[in-house]
Amino acid sequence: MPLSDVGEPNVVTETLAGLVAGIATERGSPAIARQVVVTHKPGQRAALLLQLVEPIVLTGSDGRLVDHLYAKVFSEVDRGARSMQTLQLLWDQTRCADPSFGLPQPLAWSPEPSILVIGSVPGRALAEVFDSAGGPSRWAAVGRWMARLHCSEPPLPRRYDLDGEVLTLRRWSGEVAATRAPAVLVERYEALIDRAVEMATSIDLTQPMTGVIHRDLHQEHLIIDGVDRVGAVDLDEARLGDPHVDLGHLYAHLALAAVPDRSIAMVFEAWSAAADRPIDERSLGLATALAGLKIARQRTTGFGVAPQPIGDDRWPAAMRALDLAASALRGDTIGARP
Repeated sequence: MPLSDVGEPNVVTETLAGLVAGIATERGSPAIARQVVVTHKPGQRAALLLQLVEPIVLTGSDGRLVDHLYAKVFSEVDRGARSMQTLQLLWDQTRCADPSFGLPQPLAWSPEPSILVIGSVPGRALAEVFDSAGGPSRWAAVGRWMARLHCSEPPLPRRYDLDGEVLTLRRWSGEVAATRAPAVLVERYEALIDRAVEMATSIDLTQPMTGVIHRDLHQEHLIIDGVDRVGAVDLDEARLGDPHVDLGHLYAHLALAAVPDRSIAMVFEAWSAAADRPIDERSLGLATALAGLKIARQRTTGFGVAPQPIGDDRWPAAMRALDLAASALRGDTIGARP
């Protein structure tokens, strides 16, 4: 898969080799045996799996052997520095206070080409263990992990911007139309954006601004190690903001993945108990609607969480996401049910 849109391939390879060789370990300098592109967002970024020549123990980690690392290559020159700063603040002030709290360890970065190298989070994606043993304990552990993140207060440089989210949705409506989606789908997408904007005038998802939110929390980004050890990946875009953004985003993804309401409720109940605060139904409804609109765009354009429908299968999948958004705007969310 070509990466020339995010960096000159040979320069990226050479820079990665130098970055990895300088990472502090308990077994000497690591080296890359093979690099594999795992995701590629054209013109924006690519994520690479770096398989190592020999297993290593990262300095400052939990002491486990690792045989691979990850890297992100960004088209924006300053993106790697911003991402490194965010992950370092989370690692220093959140994870180090609780070694069982799963976060990716920031390891090295380069300003040009803009590259970030991070450690892996042990375990498997939540999507892979939906039906395995330990369900109730696992769902509760997810809720507690989220509360721990949301109650942490590292001084992250960026804040959640609801106006910016709405502008992005407006731009995405043009992308949905460009896919030759049925007119009824495009019209409904735009109408739901209008309703979400109207609802947002009375709900401020930018407050409180002291806690950390992931912004893209779903079953592929949550990592489960055993039964009750939880972590997450793709946290370099974390912000300060209202936790309902994450709660609504996760709820939308789990509901569309046909996860039972009772399992989702366990997440919410554990979150509320650990965060020592109730869930606000209207804030959850708005956040869920925004997530549903985002997912609808992903389904029509081929991005987002797997499985990614293709061809005419995209339209029913997108309409289901819009149905969820409409229900959320009416106040029908897991937080509003007995």
